[in-house]
Amino acid sequence: MATYKGIKGFTIQTIAGDPPAPIVGQVWYNTTSNKLKGYAPVTGAWASGGTMVSPNYQMGGAGTQTAALMMGGHSGGTQGINTVQSYDGASWTAVNSLNATKYQSAGAGIQTAALSFAGNAGAPPYTNQKTCEEYDGTCWTEVNDLNTARQVLGAAGIQTSALAFGGAVPAASALCESYNGTSWTEVGDLTTATNQMAGFGATNTAALSAGGSPYTPNTMKWNGTAWTEVNNLNTGRRGVQGSGSSTAGIIFGGWTSPDADVANTESYDGTTWTEVADLGASKAWGAAGTYAPNGKSISFGGMTPAVLNTTEEWTSGLSVVTFTSS
Repeated sequence: MATYKGIKGFTIQTIAGDPPAPIVGQVWYNTTSNKLKGYAPVTGAWASGGTMVSPNYQMGGAGTQTAALMMGGHSGGTQGINTVQSYDGASWTAVNSLNATKYQSAGAGIQTAALSFAGNAGAPPYTNQKTCEEYDGTCWTEVNDLNTARQVLGAAGIQTSALAFGGAVPAASALCESYNGTSWTEVGDLTTATNQMAGFGATNTAALSAGGSPYTPNTMKWNGTAWTEVNNLNTGRRGVQGSGSSTAGIIFGGWTSPDADVANTESYDGTTWTEVADLGASKAWGAAGTYAPNGKSISFGGMTPAVLNTTEEWTSGLSVVTFTSS
């Protein structure tokens, strides 16, 4: 049976009172109150943010709630786009475009050091891409390609430590590649081939894949060496968005069978998914920003099936909680 020390690498502290600056996931025994306590996110909510410069869906996303980046995508019709928009927590601004037109691509990193990779060429004959571009806050530069062209894939990490997994190649794939800031290397496959899932994580050594086609609730966790099946979502879906780390994150929106877009949001604590407050509006195929340690994330664009230019901001508090037997 797994122990707390086996999972976290250390035993539960015994202290008189509560620690002055606990971290998310920390657990301790308070000898003053004789209670087992922890520091964890509490129920959050979505609020409206700034309107995008133009509607978009199936784009890459990066950054945080107050410094996000939208990359490429699809504004409707038959063509993809290469435009990029930057968000400052209040409004969106058009910035320098990608070198390659693409949609159904992936993104990683922060607003001033982002990565855009893979996707669909954005115009007939809609070929899968393996191109990769780095952003320095001003300009995009083409860097080494992925080994395998793909679209509707999962992604995690930062510009110098990213992960690309699954996707359509053209069938659903289990392939996973790791980026070290220079080149992509094939690493351990997903346990189950999938695409159209939410993918997120802090680095290329700790990531999560949740949901995917066809409307699966499957969740897989990456530890830097191998993927492991963990607890399922409450609602299986595809075209879903997500952000966070492999131990604290959220997923939202997507399609449930038969292609009904939803507003459902679920929170992950490293073990279990919990239904929390819904998006203000149902959507699929949007993009997300990082779920920061302070419990903040962002969802932008998407389709209902109308293409959206809306932004929603997620905020959840962090609080000392007391564990009970109930």
